[in-house]
Amino acid sequence: MRRRRWAVGVGLGSLLLGGLGLYGYSLPADPQALATANPLRLQLALWLGKDANAVEERGKTALFFVESGLNTRLLLAAGADPNQLDHGGASPLHQAARLGNPEVTKALLQGGAEVNARFGAGGLPLHFAAWSGNPEVVRLLLEHGSEIDEPDGYGLTPLRIAQDLRRWEAATLLSRWPRSASTDGHTD
Repeated sequence: MRRRRWAVGVGLGSLLLGGLGLYGYSLPADPQALATANPLRLQLALWLGKDANAVEERGKTALFFVESGLNTRLLLAAGADPNQLDHGGASPLHQAARLGNPEVTKALLQGGAEVNARFGAGGLPLHFAAWSGNPEVVRLLLEHGSEIDEPDGYGLTPLRIAQDLRRWEAATLLSRWPRSASTDGHTD
């Protein structure tokens, strides 16, 4: 009886995996493969116990490699840490901002990523977004409270970076974004 149940289980598993186009494929093992798998394979890998916080040789987790908001949300739901830094001190939000990916940026912010996390030379995700020039990513970071006038370790503000690199849409957005009130009651 036990052997029959096992055979039925294997048969159903093969049918399910085959029907999903997964039969004969190995599940993603390293963080990059895990992050870039199609959502169904990612869900299956996580369900089967793949670690959402596993790191590769540079200290990057799967959240550093995601390309879609859906995979980002799946990893976060499986316990991935949105604030885990790589060996260089960058967070997944720095990476999403650098790549100018609004979908991943939004999912990370909704998942608890620190909007003002500092990287190496003091750069915030907003500095990276200004560098990429994607105004949608810049807007998302500003809407979540990013420090707009904070200089990086080289003394450059996000606005200055966007202007120097001729990222005009991002520069316009940064220059027109309301500044918060200072402690003496004046705005910048």
